[in-house]
Amino acid sequence: MTGSLIRSSRVALAIAAVLVASQGSAADASGDERAAGLEQIIVTGTRRAERTVLESNVPIDVVSNDDLRRTATPDLNGKLQAAIPSYNVRRLPTADGSIFVRPASLRNLSPDHTLVMVNGKRFHRSAFVDVTARGAQAVNLALLPANAFKRTEVLRDGAAAQYGSDAIAGVINFILNDEPGTDTYVQFGEYDGGDGQNLQVGWSSGFEFGDSGHLNFAAEYIDADATNNGIQRPQAALIAAQGEPYASAVRNIGEVVQRYGLPEQETKKIFVNAGFNLTESTQLYTFGSYADDTGVADFNYRPSLTVTGPNADGNVVTFARNGGYNIKANGHHSIYQTAGTDGVNTWAATDPDFNLLNIYPGGFTPRFGSDTRDYSFVAGLKGTLGSNLDWDLSASTGSNRIEYWLKESINLSLGSLSPTEFDNGGREQREQDVNLDFVYQWQTALANPINVGFGLEYRREEFRITAGEYASWAVGPLRDLSPASNGFPGAHPATAGAWDSYNTAAYVDFDVNLTDRFNIGVAGRFEDYSLFGTTTNGKLAARFELAETVSLRGAVSTGFRAPTPGQQYLQNVAQNPNVNPLVARSVDVRAQLPSNSQAAALFGGKALTPEESVNLSFGVVVRPFAGASVTLDAYRIDVDDRIGLSTAFELTAAQRQQLVDQNVPLANELTHVSFYTNSFDTRTTGLDLVANWQGSVGPGALGITWASNYNDTEYRRYDPVLIDEQARVTFLKTIPRFTSHLSADYSLGKWQLTARGRHFGEWTYVASTTIPYVYEQIGAETFLDLIGSYQFSDSVGITVGVENVLDNYIQEVGLVTVRNNGRRYPGGAPYENEGRQLYARVGVRF
Repeated sequence: MTGSLIRSSRVALAIAAVLVASQGSAADASGDERAAGLEQIIVTGTRRAERTVLESNVPIDVVSNDDLRRTATPDLNGKLQAAIPSYNVRRLPTADGSIFVRPASLRNLSPDHTLVMVNGKRFHRSAFVDVTARGAQAVNLALLPANAFKRTEVLRDGAAAQYGSDAIAGVINFILNDEPGTDTYVQFGEYDGGDGQNLQVGWSSGFEFGDSGHLNFAAEYIDADATNNGIQRPQAALIAAQGEPYASAVRNIGEVVQRYGLPEQETKKIFVNAGFNLTESTQLYTFGSYADDTGVADFNYRPSLTVTGPNADGNVVTFARNGGYNIKANGHHSIYQTAGTDGVNTWAATDPDFNLLNIYPGGFTPRFGSDTRDYSFVAGLKGTLGSNLDWDLSASTGSNRIEYWLKESINLSLGSLSPTEFDNGGREQREQDVNLDFVYQWQTALANPINVGFGLEYRREEFRITAGEYASWAVGPLRDLSPASNGFPGAHPATAGAWDSYNTAAYVDFDVNLTDRFNIGVAGRFEDYSLFGTTTNGKLAARFELAETVSLRGAVSTGFRAPTPGQQYLQNVAQNPNVNPLVARSVDVRAQLPSNSQAAALFGGKALTPEESVNLSFGVVVRPFAGASVTLDAYRIDVDDRIGLSTAFELTAAQRQQLVDQNVPLANELTHVSFYTNSFDTRTTGLDLVANWQGSVGPGALGITWASNYNDTEYRRYDPVLIDEQARVTFLKTIPRFTSHLSADYSLGKWQLTARGRHFGEWTYVASTTIPYVYEQIGAETFLDLIGSYQFSDSVGITVGVENVLDNYIQEVGLVTVRNNGRRYPGGAPYENEGRQLYARVGVRF
């Protein structure tokens, strides 16, 4: 990662180079692109070639390339959130892999309830399996370059009968750019607090091969510094006041010993798209991507001394040192709480010189990092047979591999032999797909042919765990001290391995225009999975035009989401401070184990089964006058046998010994066990409103879009033993029930001005994750963004924007124990909470 001064110089040079060297067209498209979006031909949710957005039987959003680049964030998740109110993205600092792979949900369902496709082909998942309550394994959209896409189609309706597993909440289909021309940009942004400097550089080029082919290339580079919206821990300030050497930990990163906010991140992304006509009726096509991402974030600070002084509320209290410092405190032996029955340190003779104060005198904050490599490749042939049959044969492969590491940590059980940096192992998700699809125009007595889609699919996915280095997981000779790398234990060799599943599917899809005003769609899909057997799903959708300006639409469908090998077989171990004063130990060793493992079976664990859904939707489309449209869609989604993480069950001594006897890895150290389980049913009801108007105002053109979502989820069934109160609250209330976006674009000559309001309703913050649970209701918040663009010529333009103009932050945390840990604002907010951001973007097209 580079510093802000170096980066600013580099940005200035890059911008100058672009301005001097390039000639071309506008940097940002005009509002005409958004106006045309209402009549955009769509390919998602239908296999009929001429369907437009407003003619769809179910709600579909079309997010243009212009919409994506008019948002400062480099994360594609955040760009979609700014355009689609029912799409929410949370920020979870200090939450292991969730720091870098952000959970995103459509209609408050799980992140993996949304199917992600590129050019209609399924995109592979991330190797990250969320070990929070939602337990999802979803696609990491942040690894896709936004400048590779011509548009993005978001289907907000169940579509498992059409596309297969995961499409319970809907489908996101990224349509790759296949047009000629070159588009470059350089963007630099910084938050008002002086941190979070971020550089974005993008290049995309397209070339034609006569009338027979195209080659398109897109690349993005992102370099972003960390932000901090936290405060100094009172205990860290008191330790630093002791002087040297205790002030050392605080000086490591400046004013605070631990940062809360955005992580440091450096990302390189590439996408290539090509097609070539072999004959007049046959085309060869291929596309693929590669991404390389490195992220670094802070874990919780481990204080080295017991000190007395004011807490975050100003009250004088005594702060205890971290459990690791209970050994040889201040250079003297002390009784360690989890030592043998005689109460004497069993390691003293083994490693008499080990003293954590000599290594980290001021305490330590583990630095957690991930290195991600991601690639995908698709190749296919498509064409026509005769005048009424289209065919498409394709094969694809994809991989996402994440390697985790820790710095400034320690394995206490190794004592003086422990390193302070660790390779913690990794995880990989691999997927392969083969598809054969047909579309047949069936001529009948009806005025229009019946569009018949049918096809076959074979899919295989594999999940791998690779072991970390020995020191990252070892239980060393000092067995009564905390084993493994402190903060994030490495993967034990006994938990490493590879697990796969495969499925075959067949589908049929009818699209029938019964009259010029009445259309129905019927789809059915059969799938056979190696992990759990067969499933059959169907969908019925219809649209009726009451008048030229008013149409009704609706759908009913069943769906499913198959548990992934990652969810079935993931093994994850974490260490946390023990906060139970009745138990004499300094750390809890908590393991998330396979649901069908020996440990899970002690508490009711068993093999996972598919989640099953029933979706109902009904909507109205109104086009009251030229340039205006309003869509209002109500929905209800029932999901049965949902997958979530169970309660963390505490092992008794007898249960622990039973697992030791069964040779379960690390069983002798385990204190708690959790696992994924199908143990609850939910019902989600909601309402989507989207209104658009395009017209002339004065000498320029004005476009206004208002999009809102109301969403409510409730439990229809749950097992209170397996799913505890905290998990239930996390599923239901951590996403706002109401979100709304209002934007206005005004174009006048070379100028374009945009004002955007983003409103998020109330949501619940889980302030304490241990019993008794504490929740805080976080109030509604509204953010205002202002963006201005100017075209110097047909080739060069500049955009200057201010996001969160009013510099709004959400309310501060009320619980003093949370603020004592340096957190000023709630974690898990469904929006960034870094304050005002200013950014400038120079773009060149030619």
